[in-house]
Amino acid sequence: MDAFAIQRQLTGIEPLNGSNYTTWRTSVDIMLGFLDYEFVLYEEKPAAITEESSEAVKLLYAKWTKANTIAIRLIRASIGETIRGDIPVFNTAKALQYYYLTQFMSTSYDGSGSVREHIYKICKLVNGLRE
Repeated sequence: MDAFAIQRQLTGIEPLNGSNYTTWRTSVDIMLGFLDYEFVLYEEKPAAITEESSEAVKLLYAKWTKANTIAIRLIRASIGETIRGDIPVFNTAKALQYYYLTQFMSTSYDGSGSVREHIYKICKLVNGLRE
């Protein structure tokens, strides 16, 4: 895929705004698939390389690291600013699911703010877990 096609696809991703998760997720998956980087969402990070690591292991680690970096950048760039500020930076694209799970399990309405805001927060966490 050439740079022009990648740019066109990237600009075609509607930023995640809380109500368009399914469409956004599909677009991100398609883009990562075009780039052949979607595997970082499903595979664990390979073990760190050592001096004794084979060339094949070193290449696998380099491929995973590059794909992970690009996946994180693509995901963060395609999330609306209001939501992006609520999501901490992670070292792996897969780590996001752990963040959402812990946030979801520890969230309860404390009486501050509106119930609507609390429900919106829960919906964002549930959508993140669906990833």
